[in-house]
Amino acid sequence: MKAKNFLTIGLLLFVVAAIATVLLKESAKETPTDISVKEVTAEAIPENGLVATFFHGEVRCPTCRTIEQYAHEAIEEGFPEQFAAGEIQWRTMNYETPSNQHFAEDYEIYSSTVVLVRTLDGKPEQWRNLEEVWNHVNDKESFSEYVQSEAKEMLASQ
Repeated sequence: MKAKNFLTIGLLLFVVAAIATVLLKESAKETPTDISVKEVTAEAIPENGLVATFFHGEVRCPTCRTIEQYAHEAIEEGFPEQFAAGEIQWRTMNYETPSNQHFAEDYEIYSSTVVLVRTLDGKPEQWRNLEEVWNHVNDKESFSEYVQSEAKEMLASQ
């Protein structure tokens, strides 16, 4: 009787582990908007503007996806003319991929976040890690106001 129970428990644990592995692999694949450092060329950066980047890790939780969505909407809807003209750009990047790991140190990233980089003469001039997005994620209006005010402040310092 005990051997049958151990076998049943062992098989259940195996099935749970297999399902978890499949889910984690699928979650990691769902980043079609990721770009690598090689794709970010001088031509892709606004001459004088702002690059807003959502940085995430390999595993993306629902809250991280909400932060990405809210931030993207805040940038695109808050600055429609500059966004359309390419003066403000949006990016999504996995900071845990080998070619992007330097961003974690460069921008003091330790979890999913939004980073604003102001450019001057086609080069990064100033950056700001918007770590407070986590404090606003439960209130979309507050979230948008926070991201837009930080972006406006950076743009005003040009």
